[in-house]
Amino acid sequence: MKSYYISSINLWVLGVYGVVSQDTKEKIRTEFKKQVSTAKDVVVLDEWTAPLTVVESLKNNKISLKN
Repeated sequence: MKSYYISSINLWVLGVYGVVSQDTKEKIRTEFKKQVSTAKDVVVLDEWTAPLTVVESLKNNKISLKN
Protein backbone atom coordinates (compact mmCIF):
# COMPACT_ATOMS: atom_id res chain seq x y z
CA MET A 1 0.00 0.00 0.00
CA LYS A 2 1.16 3.51 -0.77
CA SER A 3 -0.16 6.67 0.79
CA TYR A 4 -0.13 10.26 -0.36
CA TYR A 5 -1.19 13.43 1.38
CA ILE A 6 -2.72 16.34 -0.54
CA SER A 7 -2.08 19.22 1.83
CA SER A 8 -4.14 21.83 -0.01
CA ILE A 9 -7.37 19.94 0.75
CA ASN A 10 -6.24 17.89 3.77
CA LEU A 11 -6.85 14.57 2.00
CA TRP A 12 -5.09 11.23 2.30
CA VAL A 13 -5.10 8.96 -0.76
CA LEU A 14 -4.32 5.31 -0.03
CA GLY A 15 -3.40 3.08 -2.95
CA VAL A 16 -3.94 -0.63 -2.31
CA TYR A 17 -2.26 -3.23 -4.51
CA GLY A 18 -4.75 -5.60 -6.12
CA VAL A 19 -8.53 -5.47 -6.09
CA VAL A 20 -10.42 -5.31 -2.79
CA SER A 21 -14.12 -5.21 -1.98
CA GLN A 22 -15.93 -1.99 -1.16
CA ASP A 23 -16.39 -3.26 2.40
CA THR A 24 -12.64 -3.75 2.79
CA LYS A 25 -11.95 -0.27 1.38
CA GLU A 26 -14.38 1.20 3.92
CA LYS A 27 -12.69 -0.67 6.79
CA ILE A 28 -9.25 0.56 5.69
CA ARG A 29 -10.56 4.13 5.37
CA THR A 30 -12.22 4.05 8.78
CA GLU A 31 -9.17 2.63 10.57
CA PHE A 32 -6.77 5.05 8.87
CA LYS A 33 -9.00 8.02 9.71
CA LYS A 34 -8.99 6.95 13.39
CA GLN A 35 -5.18 6.88 13.38
CA VAL A 36 -4.82 10.21 11.55
CA SER A 37 -7.58 12.15 13.24
CA THR A 38 -6.51 15.47 11.68
CA ALA A 39 -7.30 14.26 8.15
CA LYS A 40 -10.46 15.76 6.71
CA ASP A 41 -11.01 12.69 4.54
CA VAL A 42 -9.38 9.48 3.32
CA VAL A 43 -9.81 7.90 -0.11
CA VAL A 44 -8.88 4.27 -0.77
CA LEU A 45 -8.10 3.32 -4.36
CA ASP A 46 -7.41 -0.18 -5.61
CA GLU A 47 -6.28 -1.54 -8.95
CA TRP A 48 -9.90 -1.66 -10.13
CA THR A 49 -10.55 2.01 -9.34
CA ALA A 50 -7.17 3.42 -10.34
CA PRO A 51 -3.95 1.52 -10.91
CA LEU A 52 -1.10 2.81 -8.78
CA THR A 53 0.56 4.00 -11.98
CA VAL A 54 -2.21 6.63 -12.15
CA VAL A 55 -1.52 7.71 -8.58
CA GLU A 56 2.21 7.85 -9.35
CA SER A 57 1.56 10.01 -12.42
CA LEU A 58 -0.40 12.47 -10.27
CA LYS A 59 2.64 12.76 -8.04
CA ASN A 60 4.94 13.34 -11.01
CA ASN A 61 2.70 16.09 -12.39
CA LYS A 62 3.61 18.29 -9.43
CA ILE A 63 0.28 18.09 -7.61
CA SER A 64 0.95 18.84 -3.96
CA LEU A 65 1.37 15.26 -2.72
CA LYS A 66 3.54 14.11 0.15
CA ASN A 67 4.49 10.52 1.04
